Amino acid sequence: TKGMPFVTVKIAESLDGKPATRTGESKWITSESSRQYAHLRRRFYDCIMVGINTVLKDDPRLEPLERFKRHKLIKVVVDSRLRIPLHARLLNTCQPVIVACVKKAILKEKKLRQMGVLVIRTKSKKGRVDIRELLEKLGRLEIRNVLVEGGSALVGSFLDERLADKALIFIAPSIIGGTNSMPAVAGEGVKQLRSAIGLKDITMKRFSGDIMIEGYLNYVHRHY
Repeated sequence: TKGMPFVTVKIAESLDGKPATRTGESKWITSESSRQYAHLRRRFYDCIMVGINTVLKDDPRLEPLERFKRHKLIKVVVDSRLRIPLHARLLNTCQPVIVACVKKAILKEKKLRQMGVLVIRTKSKKGRVDIRELLEKLGRLEIRNVLVEGGSALVGSFLDERLADKALIFIAPSIIGGTNSMPAVAGEGVKQLRSAIGLKDITMKRFSGDIMIEGYLNYVHRHY
């Protein structure tokens, strides 16, 4: 009704909210059964979205499970400076790919388009892709729902701008610690506890010791 896709953010973290160690090691925070379930959920979405750092660090394929390989799952990479390598694995699959950027790089764009990639440029928002504008453009492409799988900066941007509708959070029974280890959700965050983002209509599942919490995001200020 608003011309915007429904957005779910997926987070995998330790008990203390870390998706990786201070050296960047993240494989694997959660169990095999949690990861299988998360992959299974991809079949319910038109689009899967990641930030460029996830592509550079993990080089994911972002494919649906083999038994759902006929499902069309559009891949979107948020890549402000168009740093995506032309040999990235997600570019060499049969699924459609969209790269969203701010920087104008005619030669790189030409090469990506020759590979069948749709390049979408948005205005700059503090040097980054304007994700609201990106969602509006995805909506015009008739993309109805988006699964945001990382990284922490991208998830943080969606929450800061109140553009995510639902959260899918996998919590592993482990503690990573470390002042310099990455948080599961980056961005600006809230200034006051009463502005903390809540979850409503919550459901929970367990996978080999992991806990999955799923719920709709509630941005209404709390009153204690």
